[in-house]
Amino acid sequence: MNQNSYPLKFKNAQLHQRDIDSLNNKQWLTAEAIYFGTQYLIKEIPNGISVLDPSIATFLIFENDFEDLMSVQQELVRGEGIITAINDCQNPNGTHWGVLLFYESQFYLFDSGSNSDLQSSAEMIAKKMLAIIKNDETLIQKDISVIKFNGVPKQTNSYDCGVYSIAIIQRLAECIMKKQEWNFQNITPDYVTNIRLELKNSIQQMLQ
Repeated sequence: MNQNSYPLKFKNAQLHQRDIDSLNNKQWLTAEAIYFGTQYLIKEIPNGISVLDPSIATFLIFENDFEDLMSVQQELVRGEGIITAINDCQNPNGTHWGVLLFYESQFYLFDSGSNSDLQSSAEMIAKKMLAIIKNDETLIQKDISVIKFNGVPKQTNSYDCGVYSIAIIQRLAECIMKKQEWNFQNITPDYVTNIRLELKNSIQQMLQ
C-alpha cells in the first residue's frame, strides 16, 4: 500500500495502517477502526442522534480538568441523543469495547462481553457527558443511572467486542430511526465476521 494514502479519510473518520490492520481476523479493533465502521455502515442517522468518535469517550475517562472537558461540548450538544463505543480503560490498557447510549434523558449500556466490567467506565463517561452538556461541573460528583440492557448477544471470543459494538450501534440507529423496539437478534457470530470482512474489503478498494 502506498504510504501517501494515509491517513485514509472517510466522512469524519481517519485511518492509519494500525487501524486497518486491526480489522484483520482475530484482532482487537482500534477506536478509529470502530468509528470508521459506524461511519461506513450507518447510511442514515436518526434526527437528533449523534454517533460520537470513541476517542472522545476515552478522553472523558482520563481528563479531569473541567475547562478541558468543555472543549468537546460541541460534539455532545449536536442533538438530543448520543451513541458511542466505550472502553473499559480505567488505565491506558483497556481490553473491552461496549456501547453507551444517551437517549430520552437516560443512559444505557450495551455489552457483548460475558464477564466484562464496563459499568464503572460507562458511569464515569455518563457523568462527565452530562456535566459538559449542562455546563455544570458539580454533576461529575453525583451518582448517575446507567441501565445495562440485557438483550445483547454475547461474543464467543475475546477479540470481536469492537465489531459487536459497531453492529450494536448500527442496529440502535436503525431501531431509533424506525421507532422500533430495540432488538439485536440479527447480530450473530457470522454477521459479525461478515462486518469485519466488509469493512476490510471496503478499505482495500478505497486504497486502490
